[in-house]
Amino acid sequence: MAHKAVRLRKEKGDARFFAPIETQDVTFLNRVGNIVLRPFRILVQEPMLIAITAYMSFLYGSLYLLFEAYPFVFTQGHHFNAGVSGLMFLPIPAGGVIAVVLYLVYYNPRYEHAIKKHAPDPVPPEFRLEMGLVAAPMFAASFFWFAWTSYPSISFIAPMMAGVIMGWAICWIFVSRSRILIAKTLTSYNILEFSLHSSTMSSMPILQSPPQLLLRPLLFEVLQALPSHSSLRRCSNR
Repeated sequence: MAHKAVRLRKEKGDARFFAPIETQDVTFLNRVGNIVLRPFRILVQEPMLIAITAYMSFLYGSLYLLFEAYPFVFTQGHHFNAGVSGLMFLPIPAGGVIAVVLYLVYYNPRYEHAIKKHAPDPVPPEFRLEMGLVAAPMFAASFFWFAWTSYPSISFIAPMMAGVIMGWAICWIFVSRSRILIAKTLTSYNILEFSLHSSTMSSMPILQSPPQLLLRPLLFEVLQALPSHSSLRRCSNR
């Protein structure tokens, strides 16, 4: 609107054309500070955002840790080459596809029914957490499944299929998190939607990095200590 106001003043020679932003006495540094710092101010002041950001950082950090765990289990433990070990990740996106199908077939019709039930009022935000409440325990269970079946004495199919539950749980948790943020935007932060989402997305990589740096050597030491992973011990001594 500011550019349009400038153009109209030049074309019509009338100084009465101006944009609302031109009447604000805001310096460039203040404007940059509001844009850059506002997402972090919202994050600090909203306990719900802190909880969502911390949990999603833990979730993605755990997922990225599999890039370290899978080579130990399948390459060193089951003696697969790098190509076959990479195929072990396929159940994770397959679980995501299953999650999308279940969402379209089961959850989305229930949400449409809830819209009609609560009309003209919006659907309560807690309804959007339903998928996360179901998927969060299954995400933890999938990691126990993977850990308890990662021994070379057990078929590689067992730890590989744990990825199906992981992919399904991650997809539903992410959708639940996105929908609750949208509900928060509609009810409390109508004009700050991008700041609300950027506060979580910009903070998650920062919170994910330390666990990755700290847990990788710990993971290797734990696997070395297991009797059935003696091949790791031999490889580390070479």
